[in-house]
Amino acid sequence: MLNLKRILLLLAGISSIILIAAISLMVINGNFWASTPWISHNQPHGMMGWLLVLTFILWIAFFVAPKNTRKSD
Repeated sequence: MLNLKRILLLLAGISSIILIAAISLMVINGNFWASTPWISHNQPHGMMGWLLVLTFILWIAFFVAPKNTRKSD
């Protein structure tokens, strides 16, 4: 059974891969600077801003989440 820590790791990993792939595609296509700023005035802007915030939140939640101490039967 999946516990919270594993689910958060899975979601954070998928989100990180999507973020890295999106940034790579923007750099390859030459429109990286056209999509910035992702965060300004303490608010995320556009898809990339929200994806960046989501990735950070998932990684922080993964590191803060307690380990599963109960043994499953």
